Amino acid sequence: MKIKKHLRLALSAPIIVLCFGITASAQTYYGQGTAAKVTIKAPLVSPVSTAVADTGPLPQAGGNISLSSASTSVSGVLSVGSSNVSTSGSAGASHATASINSVNISILGNSITADVVSATTDCSCPLATCSGSSTITNLSINGSTIIVDGSINQTISLPGGVGNVVLNEEILEPRTTTVNAIHIFVTALDTTTTDIIVASARSGVDCGVSPSSHIFGGYGQSVRLTQSLGLPPAYLTSFVADTGWLPRAGGVINTSTAGAGVASLVTTNAAASSTAGGTLAGTPNSTASSSEVDQLGIDLLSGTVTIGATVIRSDTQCSCSLGVPNCLGSSTLTGLSVKVFGVKVPVTITGSPNQIVTIPVGVLGSITLTINEQVSSGNNNFTVNALRVDTNLVGLVATSITISGSHSDLSCAIAVTAAPVSISGRVLDSTGRGLSRATVAAIGVDGLVHSTVTSPFGYFRISGLTAGSNYVMNVQDRRFVFSSRLINAVDDMSDIDFVPVSNSSSKVSNSGSLSVTAVPAVTKQAIVITTSGKKSR
Repeated sequence: MKIKKHLRLALSAPIIVLCFGITASAQTYYGQGTAAKVTIKAPLVSPVSTAVADTGPLPQAGGNISLSSASTSVSGVLSVGSSNVSTSGSAGASHATASINSVNISILGNSITADVVSATTDCSCPLATCSGSSTITNLSINGSTIIVDGSINQTISLPGGVGNVVLNEEILEPRTTTVNAIHIFVTALDTTTTDIIVASARSGVDCGVSPSSHIFGGYGQSVRLTQSLGLPPAYLTSFVADTGWLPRAGGVINTSTAGAGVASLVTTNAAASSTAGGTLAGTPNSTASSSEVDQLGIDLLSGTVTIGATVIRSDTQCSCSLGVPNCLGSSTLTGLSVKVFGVKVPVTITGSPNQIVTIPVGVLGSITLTINEQVSSGNNNFTVNALRVDTNLVGLVATSITISGSHSDLSCAIAVTAAPVSISGRVLDSTGRGLSRATVAAIGVDGLVHSTVTSPFGYFRISGLTAGSNYVMNVQDRRFVFSSRLINAVDDMSDIDFVPVSNSSSKVSNSGSLSVTAVPAVTKQAIVITTSGKKSR
């Protein structure tokens, strides 16, 4: 299956396309491959997600990430054989794969098995065309063979109405596509929900050309812990308060927990993450993500190394201005405490990006702290990890812990603005004939005066006015007096006619035109604009 997406710009006339909005930033890439992921949400229990062989997000500058994982099991509900995942981006193309040899799932009395399960996605320039596919062999549910018909989002209901199995799930978004070979969602009687994804691939590419509407991106993760277990290694990643990817059309995702514990290594009190952007979030031209962890505790090798912090937070934001994106990010880390063999190790936080602190742990090896890690491949994306801990310790499997990570990215639409508009009409004398050489002026709210002189037959036209702005219209002539008029120039306006009168009650109306009441000359004029019940002069 191949889905092509062509950039189209539907514009109402008249418009101006700002030239600098046509080309956005350089090519950027999106990608992720995950062999399997299990998320369990139970009442009064902190939700934790665990993934097998997860590449993590591809850096938006591109590159290549691949993992090969040995067989393993997750949360007592999922067992998988060896797996391979990868994601890459370069030369205007991105690619992601996830493949597993044998799957065995047992959930709420249901048994789901398959041999080889895989997913693949690709996106390429110049049109950011994306495609995806999946393969599932020998699928069985509760002992019955399931025919995989190859259709997108083939759905099978589990007995008892406890949930569904979706095959070849495809999520199409602007310049991005995701394929989940198998997606299972079940709900127990106590409202415990279990979400299982098998073989997930995500790819995307921004070809450096502005889209017709903003494309948003972001995520927040309070805790991400990855370990390689055994030889050959099986890679397991646990997440706490993980929003997942923000939909490319925008939206709001919030997730939090009152406290969590991960693999007997990490504990937290409150942890929360959010990502939001677009009209649905009330920010049509921006996106923002954040993550915070309170009272962090990390325990390595039964107290040999302990790391604590009071508050750890990261924030990222991206916004569009006249078709140009701008992104930034920051982090906060308070109360950091590191102890080795019970002795406090002083660590001075400089506040600079990507501060690296290596702490020796005697003959056992060392740990490395990366503080305020910041990554950006251009002005349209920004990633901040407030703290990352990487271990190289005898007696502890290779472990990487990221605390309070947030990411935002934004592809800005082509900047358009309404073309200048004009106001035209005719100035008449007291007999209804055109008045020549009268001065007609349009005064903007910024004080700028646009003026012209009427033709021999009294016609005038003032061009170059800002669409949607208010203008005070005045007519000056040595023989006649005309009233001022407040005009909102929403578009080209015609038949704006002015007629003089000998007193304030005189009115002249011309068929097919807008009539204006003229008043005697006064030495001063005041314009009153009322807003929310308040007047200003």
